[in-house]
Amino acid sequence: MADYRITTTKTGLLLPYESIPIPLPLLRLYLVSRKDSVDYDEYDSAVVAAYSEEGAVTCPIDGLEVASERHAEYWRADNLEVQQLGVATEGTPPGLVLASFNAG
Repeated sequence: MADYRITTTKTGLLLPYESIPIPLPLLRLYLVSRKDSVDYDEYDSAVVAAYSEEGAVTCPIDGLEVASERHAEYWRADNLEVQQLGVATEGTPPGLVLASFNAG
């Protein structure tokens, strides 16, 4: 069995591989907005915590595993604009943070 150890550049000490912290991908906050006109009883935008723009676009906005058919007809990747707002704080779970719904 190979001995996987890493030498630090400052001290020259050998460290077990498992003790080196591996950074996790950053969870980012995205503003996802529709490009078309918005009617009553429709979502126009949402703030989403995701690891990528693609993850932000595919995040369910209505609390369901899959967006309802009514929302799916306008909440699709080719009709959405994505803007990164920043990095989420530690402990923020991926998913919907806030949605804007135009109630009629």
